[in-house]
Amino acid sequence: MSLLDLPPEVLCLILELGSADLPSSGPLTRSSFLLSTSVVCRAMRWPSQSTLLGTVALAKADTANKWLHTTHGEVAYPTWDLELHGIRGGKSGVSAQMASKVLSKAFGVRRLELRDFGRMSVRVLQNDGLRQLTSLHLLTDFPDKPLLYDTLSLPFHLSSLYLFNSSYRPELIHLLFRSASRTLRTLSLSVLQSAPSYPALVTSIPLVSSTLRTLNINHRPSTAFIDSLATCTALLHLATNSTVDIGAVLDAVQCPLETLRIELDYSLEETLRVLHARMGAPSMTKLRRLTVKVLIEGVGDRLDQLRYECHHRTVELVVEMRGVGGMSWGD
Repeated sequence: MSLLDLPPEVLCLILELGSADLPSSGPLTRSSFLLSTSVVCRAMRWPSQSTLLGTVALAKADTANKWLHTTHGEVAYPTWDLELHGIRGGKSGVSAQMASKVLSKAFGVRRLELRDFGRMSVRVLQNDGLRQLTSLHLLTDFPDKPLLYDTLSLPFHLSSLYLFNSSYRPELIHLLFRSASRTLRTLSLSVLQSAPSYPALVTSIPLVSSTLRTLNINHRPSTAFIDSLATCTALLHLATNSTVDIGAVLDAVQCPLETLRIELDYSLEETLRVLHARMGAPSMTKLRRLTVKVLIEGVGDRLDQLRYECHHRTVELVVEMRGVGGMSWGD
């Protein structure tokens, strides 16, 4: 079997991975590479063009209008990755009406990011072009009336959900988590516990607790949210920012983590003390990697005890200094 005998979808994946790290400028760019592979032979044309045209980011009305009216002859290419940016603060962007038209035309969407739409209806998520959607980055809310959400059935089942807004309606939270109750593996939360939808978020965590593998907590969670983590029986990877009470979170998590990522700021000494005290906790017994992002300068040898503890427990320690790449200490 040769490379060309593989299914087109597999060839797309190979080209996507092979071109991911190529620069946007220079002698060999991602675009020039994919254009070159598209003329190798007929079998490579569709995979190459699909990979080239599959990532679409629309942040201006004229760009979105041009995309809507662009055709590629009789060949249709899927939009694997779609970003739509609305109008914010009077600045240029894509209107909700035009964004709805884009979503109606696009098909095969696997990753969708919606940002800053004030008047977009949640009905856009019922689009048939989103049946293959697995990753949703939601930086906007939908102003629909609560009763509408009871009539909706989403055509997709998410594996990754990223929430970056504090104005979500509780009905939206329930809808997203119900539809992903058997498939969600990654959840990232940059929200506020004072938001009206936060109680809905807390009560929705158990819906995905049996499948959730990766959790990123980028806000100060409430006690009720932390308590809900005890239901997450499959959690392997946890990341928190400096506002999180890491001690309370590690106490709540009952399953052994494989990786842990934390941030250290001016409460460095207290956080290190908390980590040291919980190295033998159920959530830390199988830890393989601990990543520490240091947000302050002048740390010096204050991490020596943590390095020793990780070395003793054969845990890889990665220290990321602000403005500097990561430094790793293996076992």
